[in-house]
Amino acid sequence: MYKKIIFWSPLISHVGTINAVLKSALSLSNRSNYKVYIIDVLGEFSSINKSEFKNIIFLNIFNVSKYLPKTGIFSKLFLYLFSILAIPKLTFIIFKHKPDFIFSYLISIVPLFLCKIFFKKIKIICSIQGYPKLNYFRLLFWKKLYSRANYIITMTNKTKDLIIDKLDYNASNISTVYNPIITKKIKQLSYEEINESDEIIFKKKVIISVGRLTRQKNYLLLLEAFNKKDIRENYNLLIIGEGEDRDKLEKYIKVNGLTENIYLKGFCLNPFKFISKSFLYISSSKWEEPGHSILEAGYLNLPIITSDCPNGPKELYIHKKNAFVFKNNSVDDLYLKIKEFEKINDSELYSIKLEMKKLTQRFTNIKFKVSLDEIFKEI
Repeated sequence: MYKKIIFWSPLISHVGTINAVLKSALSLSNRSNYKVYIIDVLGEFSSINKSEFKNIIFLNIFNVSKYLPKTGIFSKLFLYLFSILAIPKLTFIIFKHKPDFIFSYLISIVPLFLCKIFFKKIKIICSIQGYPKLNYFRLLFWKKLYSRANYIITMTNKTKDLIIDKLDYNASNISTVYNPIITKKIKQLSYEEINESDEIIFKKKVIISVGRLTRQKNYLLLLEAFNKKDIRENYNLLIIGEGEDRDKLEKYIKVNGLTENIYLKGFCLNPFKFISKSFLYISSSKWEEPGHSILEAGYLNLPIITSDCPNGPKELYIHKKNAFVFKNNSVDDLYLKIKEFEKINDSELYSIKLEMKKLTQRFTNIKFKVSLDEIFKEI
């Protein structure tokens, strides 16, 4: 008898959580003992190619994501508003399909409320995708909210320890389980040819970074390090992603005469074809958990320079073992690590890339399936 699993993850902007949900659902749907559903709350999954997810049933509620602001306070307000408005339809879906588990990534208050009052036999697994900032009021709210979860999954051990300590959560019902983001498809997509219009980017060696143009990614620091004369003369910089900091970054590029050296590509469905042709990957983030794009680049055999930001990078990446690590938010140290990378010999670089490749194997379908099988048995 198969188990029914519903994934709940309301989103507006295209963030890494969408990819995490899709790959997590896909890894379970390929097993004969699971039947998997994804709730498309606001139309966040409307643009994906459903033919690639034949074993997953997508259940639509609204299709408004494309009309809503992607960043800022209004984006969050609309996200919560439509998540609450989705309650009647979600109730109908639960009643109709009778899932055994609900896997909740965001706005977990909705499924937790419904299942603890009306559908008490359904087990709720909450996946916390980032390191929560728990002020006094949020701490009280989270204590009340997550005490209702049957199990909690975190992306790093530090987040797990925080939940146990601050929320007084049962340590036997929480564990660190990495998202299954490393798949063979990444390698397949990396072979895709780039357009002729993009070939100009690769007239020099390319430093690449992938992520939303937000304060978290700290791209202005990356631009400042790149603006050092000996860096910009030898490399081009390609940033793939979209976000509210675009105007700020474009202004810096224009003022400093870097329009022929720095390329803001915007959101790209297949960043891997650019990553595979690049020379070096840099993550300048102020915080990450654990840094999926870093791992994807490492899987494609690209050397990595990352900040030692909390929590994932600080926990996962060790300087000159599997990456080059610079002091968080330090332009000078980032510049020094680029120069250090340039001087390393082939043998050392090979060893570092090999260790990174080994690390990425923690983020595969197999690892995820084994972890989830154990959790489903426990609860």
